[in-house]
This record gives sequence, structure tokens and C-alpha cells, in this order.
Amino acid sequence: MDSEVLERLDILRNSDQIDANEYEQTLYILRYVEETYGVEVENEVGGMFAVHVAKALNRIHLGEAIDSTPDQVMESIKGLTEITNDMISLFQNITGLSEVPMGEINFAVLYINLLMEAKSEVEGR
Repeated sequence: MDSEVLERLDILRNSDQIDANEYEQTLYILRYVEETYGVEVENEVGGMFAVHVAKALNRIHLGEAIDSTPDQVMESIKGLTEITNDMISLFQNITGLSEVPMGEINFAVLYINLLMEAKSEVEGR
């Protein structure tokens, strides 16, 4: 995880857009993704992923989570069932909810896929 990602999270925390618990939960998820999928949460895509996760946890906490997913996102994550199921379990464990909003999960999966694609591009050079 790079300093830009941490800076984005600090801004969210210091401006009370997320609370301390959501901040720590976000860091946990980001570290989990790095370790599980062998990616670095860095640069622009990593920053967007971090902000999405932080705000998703906040929206879930406030009962304002995104439930719907645009067709374009669904097309992009088609076939990523294992990652989707993994994220469902992770968010369930962190939030304590038996059902988590799929809109939030699907966007998280999209960002993980983008991070994996970026890693493949770097390795392919």
C-alpha cells in the first residue's frame, strides 16, 4: 500500500467522512486483498479502491449502501465468482451482516480486477 492511498484514507478520517472503526476495517480489507491476490493497492486505481471500500463500509453502517450495479460493471466482473464470493464473506465478517449489499461488493470486485490487470501489465513488460 503506498503513501497516496494512506493519505486518501487519512483525509476521509480527518474530515469525519469515515470513523476510526471504518478506517481500521478498510486497512484490514486492503491488506487482505494485497496478501490474497498478490497485488499492490497503489496509484490511482488503488486509491479509488481504498476510497470505495471506506465509503462502502460507512454507507453500510449508515444503512445507505448501494444495492444496484450498472450493467457495464456486471459485464466487467462476469466470471469473477471466486473473488465475488470471497468479498461477500469478508464484508460479512467485518460488518457482522448476513447479507451485504451486492452493489458495494460488485464495485469492490471491479477494483480488485483492475488491480490484478495492472499487475499483469507490469509483469508482462
